[in-house]
Amino acid sequence: MRILAPPAVAAVTIGELKARARIDHAHEDAVLQVMLDAAILHVEKSTGRPLTPRRAAFTVPAGLSQWWFPAAPVRELIAVRADGAEIEGARLIGGWDEPRLALPSGLQFDELEVEAEIGLDPGDAAGAVLRDAILMLAADRARSREATAEGSQSPVPFGLVATIRKERYARPRLGFALDGRERS
Repeated sequence: MRILAPPAVAAVTIGELKARARIDHAHEDAVLQVMLDAAILHVEKSTGRPLTPRRAAFTVPAGLSQWWFPAAPVRELIAVRADGAEIEGARLIGGWDEPRLALPSGLQFDELEVEAEIGLDPGDAAGAVLRDAILMLAADRARSREATAEGSQSPVPFGLVATIRKERYARPRLGFALDGRERS
């Protein structure tokens, strides 16, 4: 997955982080923003659930008639191309739960390039648990910035691990070959 256009808004603001970490000054805002950006990236990558809309591109291997996206939700299928040419008849199925691309029968290709809009709306209730996980991680890092003797930070908070496990999107590990048989 390649991000073509980054999100227009942040999933969590620096103000929310400062409130969570009980920080009431501005002289460390740049450092806190780096921690917040890292926490957002960690939670979104760990769960496969982008919290704000963005445009992304995906590469689909040859020989499939259906392909599951590696992230959810997929809001809109923008374009499907093979060798630079637009493919007609490709459809997005189950965009919010288990998003997959259904391709027209008989389509032959070496590799497809798929462009889609992915991610939740900012403030969507479905992302509340993940926004809380981001705040948990970033606030923990903000409170415990001292390095240990080995030079590493403290482990990820246990509650965060449990939240990520519960909220993780795991796409099915199969595709359907053009002849209709399952392919792993």
